[in-house]
Amino acid sequence: MKKTNILLAFGAFLISSIGFAQTDTADLNVVLTDIQSITVAAAQETVTITLDDVTKYTSGTDVDQADHLAVVSTSDFDITAVANQELTKTGEANTIPVSTVTLTASAGTNAPDGTMAAVALSATAPVNLVTGASADLDAFYNVNYAVSGGTEYLNQPTGTYETTITYTLVPQ
Repeated sequence: MKKTNILLAFGAFLISSIGFAQTDTADLNVVLTDIQSITVAAAQETVTITLDDVTKYTSGTDVDQADHLAVVSTSDFDITAVANQELTKTGEANTIPVSTVTLTASAGTNAPDGTMAAVALSATAPVNLVTGASADLDAFYNVNYAVSGGTEYLNQPTGTYETTITYTLVPQ
C-alpha cells in the first residue's frame, strides 16, 4: 500500500507540474517624435500680382491662393512669414517696400483652426500669420496676397519686382 501511495503522490506531482501554465513578460515601448512640415502648393510656388489699371494702382489688388500651405504637425503650432528683401526689380536698385504687401490666411481644406490674421509683410522680422493652431496631420491654409497700391508704386520703372517669402511652422 505504501508503494501505491508513493506512486499516486508521484503521479499527482507530475500531473500538477505539467498542468500549470508558464508565463513571461515583454516590454512595449512606443516612441513619439515631433513631426512638423509646411509646404507651399507646387503649382503656387510663384504668385504674381499685376497692376495694370488705375484702380489697381490707387486702391491695390489681390490674388487668392486656395490650399496654399499644407501643414503636418504632431503638436500645436504657429505659422510665420518673412520676406528675404524689399520688392526689388532684378538687376536694378529700385525697390518697393514689402510692407505694402498684406498676407491673409484663412481655413482651407479640412478646416484647420488657429487665429488667422491679415499681416503686413516684413523683410526684417517674421510676422505671425497663424497662431494657436492645434496639432493636425492634414491641414491646409488659403493665403490671400494683396498689394496696397498707392504712391509707393508710382514713379517706378515698369517690370517685375520680386521677393521670396519664407513660411515657417513654429511648434508650440
